[in-house]
Amino acid sequence: MTRPTKSTQSPESVHEPEPVGAAEALPPPDPHDCTSWAAGHKVHWVQAMRAGREEGRALDERCTVVDPTDDGWFTVVITDTGERCRYWHHDPDRALLLARSSGLAINRRWWIIRPFHRGSDFVSVRMDRTRCRTDEPSGSPAKQLQTHGGFTVTGDDLARLLEEHRSPS
Repeated sequence: MTRPTKSTQSPESVHEPEPVGAAEALPPPDPHDCTSWAAGHKVHWVQAMRAGREEGRALDERCTVVDPTDDGWFTVVITDTGERCRYWHHDPDRALLLARSSGLAINRRWWIIRPFHRGSDFVSVRMDRTRCRTDEPSGSPAKQLQTHGGFTVTGDDLARLLEEHRSPS
């Protein structure tokens, strides 16, 4: 299986989880227990919202998904150019479902594959593999970005977290 040698993740990505080394064996995670919002794991609502807006949709490239593997890897073929890229998603069953689907689009700015004309069944993808998290996010918002690739809290909870983790002046 060919694995990407470099990531083209957006430079605006913040503290992506550490990639899994080629020699490191991973226990098979249950993707339904994953608490990570990082690319390739759960879709964060902001990621979906930005990919779904008109300016996000302008970046969509029609594609097909082929060659899914039982560890979440698959190939995306860009319809207009024939370009082929390997991507990963933490749930191999979702990768298989993508390969059985037609009318897909990939948005490489927001790392999303979705149906081109309908729906909001977004799948988050990436060009390298990272560990699923199963612990609940905790700590400061910056720590949650680092460990889980994002967070979702109410405004009141965010204000409380920022106050609790404020650096002394």
